[in-house]
Amino acid sequence: MSSGRIWDRVTRFVMLPGATVTLNGTALYESVVVIFASQALGVDLSLARRR
Repeated sequence: MSSGRIWDRVTRFVMLPGATVTLNGTALYESVVVIFASQALGVDLSLARRR
């Protein structure tokens, strides 16, 4: 085995979980921004319906 092959194996193994964690972090960041902005603007995000 050459060092190039080992590196390819490692990158394939690490890239997939790393990309997933990054996407989860982005989704969490966007959720927090939406909640913060809605509170700052006084928008009600409750799920209860008003009659």
